[in-house]
Order: sequence, then structure tokens, then C-alpha cells
Amino acid sequence: MTERTVPVPSCGGAEVVFAEPSSLGRPIRAGGVRALGRPSAVLLKEAIERNDTVTAQALLRYLPMEDKFLYDVNRDDAWAWMTYVADRWGEDAIFDLCWDLFSRAPARQSRERLRALPVELQVAWCAEMMRGHQSGRRSASEVQVVKEDGRYVISFDPCGSGGRMRIGDPVSNTPPRTEAPFHYGVTKEPHDWSWKQAGVCYYCAHCAIFNELTGIAEHGTPNWVTEYPKDAADPCRFIFYKRPDLIPPRYYSQVGRTQPAATVSSTGRPIATRHTENGELTYVEAFGRALRADTPQTMGEATLERVGRRLREGNIPGALELLDYYQQYEATYQLGGGWRDLDVAAWVAARAGEAAVGEFLRATVASWMRAYIDRLAALTPLERLYFLTEMKRAERSGPRRDGRLTVLEEHDRFVVEANPCGDCGRLRRQTDNLPDTVWTTREPHPWAWGQIGVPSRCARACVAFELLPAEWTGAPLWITDWNPDPDAPCRFFVYKRVDAIPVTYFERLGLRKP
Repeated sequence: MTERTVPVPSCGGAEVVFAEPSSLGRPIRAGGVRALGRPSAVLLKEAIERNDTVTAQALLRYLPMEDKFLYDVNRDDAWAWMTYVADRWGEDAIFDLCWDLFSRAPARQSRERLRALPVELQVAWCAEMMRGHQSGRRSASEVQVVKEDGRYVISFDPCGSGGRMRIGDPVSNTPPRTEAPFHYGVTKEPHDWSWKQAGVCYYCAHCAIFNELTGIAEHGTPNWVTEYPKDAADPCRFIFYKRPDLIPPRYYSQVGRTQPAATVSSTGRPIATRHTENGELTYVEAFGRALRADTPQTMGEATLERVGRRLREGNIPGALELLDYYQQYEATYQLGGGWRDLDVAAWVAARAGEAAVGEFLRATVASWMRAYIDRLAALTPLERLYFLTEMKRAERSGPRRDGRLTVLEEHDRFVVEANPCGDCGRLRRQTDNLPDTVWTTREPHPWAWGQIGVPSRCARACVAFELLPAEWTGAPLWITDWNPDPDAPCRFFVYKRVDAIPVTYFERLGLRKP
């Protein structure tokens, strides 16, 4: 395979290097093995601080791509489990699971904090969320915000989750998720939780549940209203009314509810705010953090685009303030959000037994992994290392949640250590959550490395990157050294040759080494 490297010299003489594996069709961070463990955002911050615009602009273009695979497959996986659950237990099971998730304390507290804000800041928060969802053409993290008489309208063309999946993704060159190899479902009949429509993408239906139904149940009025486009090519719109009494009755009836006879006269209340030190953000006391509370005309602009513009203007403090905001808040929406807190495996196990969890994981993971397996299997071992470290940086691995890793080269393999990994590894260390909200294996299974006590999200990685690739191509993409001790680092091995992979790593998957 041909690899093209693009060195970007820094003022200090070091290099940020990008490879362009032909099977990926995009740049990926490359370079020295140990350097792969340094967070991309840290490299970007250092480039901005020394006013190295060449390196900084290259990293600004790359940073959204670093997060994209992880973001995409997390959303694909959500639509996949909704399809699986609906096919086996009926469509109303989707509502039951989503309502369970959105009724939990974190989601309730998020809504209460939102509704305490003036409507203008509610719009700013929602625009942040949807920029973080990589909305806009080619995942540009752009939205459009328009102030109209009595309301604000936020448009996504498309939104980066349901909209992208409905129309297909030109960046990753993958088709609409209703087509092969995904075959994800849409509502077969109208429901309150699908805006009284059949043909609604199961994933998109969660917006009716969160945006409208939870708000009506808790406060009598929607949190905001959704205009779901029947034509996937049309923009989706979120609408925030300046007063609840301005919300038209149709937005209640489309979710099977009745507009209350009387509503409060205003949405939110005046709260203390102040500009941050460099004037790029607004600190909101009730929120406990800063927001990009721009004018509607500028609120939809991608934050990283603004970082680049501040750098070109020579405004280093402003660029750094915006970058820190992006990393701390906006980019975190790409990690899977509340979906990671919903352990569908526990729901499946309670209804069909532990063996059914393996069937569930195999079916849902295979649905999206088939779209990527050929391009990932075509990577050289070194390119797989680049991809693995990219994914683990995107998970915000490491003790400071900044994507920091330890990467070593041994004679027959590369070793990547995350302490912890930003997905299940971090969840396992939050011991207060175990076992109440995290399902773990009670028996050994090939889809969980033959181990007991493996959380379902760890088992999902086993299926995605070891079991299915080994069945389909003859070898895992990489090996996970899963440790029963949650305080131990997560370790991953990329072997330089398939014949160097120990036979035990095949046997624990229930397979014979080729």
C-alpha cells in the first residue's frame, strides 16, 4: 500500500506528520511511535502559543477528522440497537428504553439547568451541542441560527447524527443507513414519540422523546420543538419560542399531547453573566461554565474555524480561549453522550438471557463494521497503529481526559497503553456505577475474551475489532489486553505480522489460528 506523508515543520524543528493511507481516503496523524501518544489538541495549543500558523492550520483541519470515526460509529450503534430491539420486541420498546435513559438524574438535571436559562442562552447551548454533533455539509460543525418574531430557529443541513445517517456520509463514503450494509429501521406506524408519523428514522425519534415529551411531562411545555423533515435532503430544525404561550397547538398534538390552558409568561429568567477574560465567551453563573453566546448571525460558525481566524489575526489569547472551550465542552458531544449511560445489554439480558447479549452485540456491531472492515483490514500494521491511537485519543483517554497515551514499539508488535481508556476503562473506575448501570458478563463467552466480569461496552470492542475481523479476514485488527482490575491500564497490541499473534488470542475468541 502506498503511503504519503505530509510533514509540517514547527518552529522548534519537530514535525507533525500526516499519512494518507489509500484505504482510508483521508489524512491521519503519523510520525514517531512515542509522539502518537501526545494529544492532538496539545500539539495544536503549542503551535498556537508559538504562532506557528502552518502547523496550527494543519491540526485545525485534522482535529474534527480525529473524532469522526468514533462519533459516527457511536451514532450508528444507537440506530442499530434501536432496530434490533424493535425487530425483536416491538417498536414501543424504543420508547421504553429512551424514556428510561432520559428519566435518569443526569438527563433530568441537564434539562432543569437548561430551562433555568433565558431563551437566548438556551439557543446558545443548543447551537453548541449541534456544532459538537458535527452538523453541516461534510461534517463542518456549522449550523444556522435565525431570530424570528417570537422565536429562534436553529437549522441543520444536515444534523451530524440522524441527518447524516439518513442521507449518507460523503466524508466517510458510506451510504444512507437504511441501505446495505446497515439496513436500519424506521417507524412502521405512527407513534406519539415519532411525531405521529410512520417512516421516521428510529434514531431521530429520540428527539421527540427528549425535546418535546420529557418537557411536557415535567413542565407542561416542550423543552423546544422539532421540525423533522420527511425528505432526508431537507434541513432539520429546532425551534425555541421566546414564551411558552407562543408555541402553536400543533406542536403538542404532533406528540399526542394537549396544549395546557395556561402557561408561564416567560421562558427562563435573568441570570448573571460576564464576558471571559479574552472576550470570546460568556460565562453563565447558573451553568457554571462559559458558552459561545454570539449573535444569531455568528452563532452557527464552527468554533475551530474561529480559532483559525483569531490565529490569522494575531489574537493568540483569543485563539487559545476558544480552543480550550472547544475541547472542554463542544467536542465532548462527539463521545456518545448519554447513549453510553444506557446499557441496552442489561435490558436484553433481563428478557432473553446472557447468551442473547452475544447475539445482540454481534448483530448490531456487524451492521456498521461491515461498512469499514475492508478499509481497516487493508491498513498496514503501522497504519493500524495510527488508526488505533487516533481512536483512543478521540475517546479522551488518559488521567486528564485529553487523549494522552503511552505508545511503545517492541520487536514483534506495537503497544498502546491508555490509563484509562476514555470509554469503558473510565466507566469501570467509576465504581459507584457498578453494577447498577453497567451490565457485565456472568459467564465466559468468546465475544468477551472468555472472561467473567466484562462490561458490555468492552465486549462491544471485542466483537468489533477482534472477533468479527478474525472471522471475516483471518485476524483481529488489534488485540486488547483486557484486565479484570479496573485500576490497571488498558493495553492494546498491534502485531507486525499475523503469524506473530499468539494462538491464545484466537482461542479466547473461540477460533483457530489460520
